[in-house]
Amino acid sequence: MAKRRRKKRAARNYSQEVLLVLTGSALTLCALSVMYGFMIRKSIARSEVHGVCIEILNGTGQKGLARKAAASVRKTGIDVLQAENAESFSYEESILIGRKKGVALNPLGRALGCDNVVEELREDSVVDATLILGADYRTLKLGDMEDSTLLE
Repeated sequence: MAKRRRKKRAARNYSQEVLLVLTGSALTLCALSVMYGFMIRKSIARSEVHGVCIEILNGTGQKGLARKAAASVRKTGIDVLQAENAESFSYEESILIGRKKGVALNPLGRALGCDNVVEELREDSVVDATLILGADYRTLKLGDMEDSTLLE
């Protein structure tokens, strides 16, 4: 009778091992699926803003902010043609302004973290869009913030 119990225990242990392997495999596949989805979304976002040329204007009055922001944004792959002061330093909110027709403004706004997106087309514009930095510039996604001196 002792032999039968050993066989049943061995069969139970085998079933548990198979169940553990299947569960582990399923969890691994789920994790890989989530990672793959994240990578795809990120690459789609990059491809939508690839080749876009912007200008960054400092609407806060903080010295050198547009130049620092431009350096950070360039690291993300977005081309920044110029960085200078805005006509006014009283911008409370940052704003992304589309200058040319056909520019994917919403994906660009998402890439920069700017929700305030408007279109003011100009036929003579050399840039696709203008980003005016407002008092809320710290909430924007302006590249690798830790490597830049943007928050100084």
